[in-house]
Amino acid sequence: MSTTTLKKWSDKEQARLVELYNQGLDDMQIAERLGKSLAAIKRKRVRLGIRRVPKSIWEENPEMDATLQKMVATGVPYEEIAKKLGVGIGSVQHRVKVLGIKTGRVSHAWTIEEKEALLNMQHLSTAEAAEILNRSENAVSAQRYRMATQAPTPNVKPSRERLRASRLATQQRIASLQPKQRQPDFYDNLFEQ
Repeated sequence: MSTTTLKKWSDKEQARLVELYNQGLDDMQIAERLGKSLAAIKRKRVRLGIRRVPKSIWEENPEMDATLQKMVATGVPYEEIAKKLGVGIGSVQHRVKVLGIKTGRVSHAWTIEEKEALLNMQHLSTAEAAEILNRSENAVSAQRYRMATQAPTPNVKPSRERLRASRLATQQRIASLQPKQRQPDFYDNLFEQ
């Protein structure tokens, strides 16, 4: 079993660590400059209460925001934007939201008319239906899934008469399921004597 003695950090080394961190260097670069191990840098940084906050790719490349804004304004799908910029679709969606870019996409509940229109568009692809309804492909796909798995709900609120009739029908069904009284027959009379 080997014992490793840890060399104490001088005040000057600690100050240099904080300075290099504030310059934006990562742990590996700081370790190389100070001649320490990566583990030692991480340990000291944690003990000093310095949290490593990674820079996002968006902060490192401000020109990406301009490209993103142009592509969204021209209606390029998020999937293509993500591929072009080398990021994920979720990252593109988040950045659009952070920058407050108006996308022209609808983000409200589906109306009955939209659902009926979507039902009539079963022959169209998801992308085509999304374009016509001004919805994202994900929204159209999700709505198609919900409509396929949910029982159809009536568009009209039932009247009191309909509710009463439904209740009465239910009561009659329950009554028909209960065991019926059996009429006494010849054999019952034999055993009662």
